[in-house]
Amino acid sequence: MVYTLLDGLTHKTRQNIIKHGDRMGRTALHTASLEDKVEVADLVIRSADTEDGDSVIYCIDDDGNTPLDGAKSSDMAQMLLDGLTVKRRQRHIKHRGRRGQTAASEALRGGGRHVFITIWQQCDEST
Repeated sequence: MVYTLLDGLTHKTRQNIIKHGDRMGRTALHTASLEDKVEVADLVIRSADTEDGDSVIYCIDDDGNTPLDGAKSSDMAQMLLDGLTVKRRQRHIKHRGRRGQTAASEALRGGGRHVFITIWQQCDEST
């Protein structure tokens, strides 16, 4: 359904929708991550311009959170991290939101043990 909607748009319009945030600055990728819609998140990432792939994944909302901060499953976290360059992945893992939390601490706070483990394994691979 989402693919059909995006497919019918011009390239410029598609890119604007992908990068546009709601009143809280959350993009389509933030929402897909928060709702654990892995297929939608994958489509958003693949629909982004190649040179913008990192910036779409590493976009920050008004609370200082990235889509990784809202990941509800290890599949979502892994997909988001896999879409980043190694340098950007390291920066993303260390990123702290406005309350000082990292994606790993958000995962633990929210009971997402598997998400935490996925992020932690990426820390080991990135260093």
